Amino acid sequence: MIRKLILAIGLLTLVGCSSKPQNEQSLSALGLSDGELLKDKWKDLNRFAARYPLSAAKSGKAGCATVEYVITPEYEIRDIVVVNVSDKVFSKSSKSVISNWKWSDLPKGLIASAVKTRTRFDFCVESKGASCAEVIKSFSCEGVDSISSLGTIVRRRG
Repeated sequence: MIRKLILAIGLLTLVGCSSKPQNEQSLSALGLSDGELLKDKWKDLNRFAARYPLSAAKSGKAGCATVEYVITPEYEIRDIVVVNVSDKVFSKSSKSVISNWKWSDLPKGLIASAVKTRTRFDFCVESKGASCAEVIKSFSCEGVDSISSLGTIVRRRG
């Protein structure tokens, strides 16, 4: 009898440790709402471009990253994942900027349930040879909601 009780407790412990809570499982199973933040209800969200990685800017490297994430009704940002990137140098800044947007400034109740969406971040440095508008068209990252980090090359005299 004691053996069965110990076995049952052990199994429950293993099952409890290996499974996600119910709400986390449902968040990862959400369908994608591409372009969610382009809807009018999000117009008051202060979104700003991702910081251009210094190493990429110095070398004039252009690229993109597509980031998927879940927005809860309390405006918590969960499950931030880079799903497409032209060069890994753009991943970190693309992921981190989403949590820094001014979610707390939004009025309560914009959404009743969690929403999974994505944003594409484009990075380009203007040069005499090509405009960023043309360069960005050649990027392979997906997503209709895009934010660009643009720069220009400045040469110091002296």
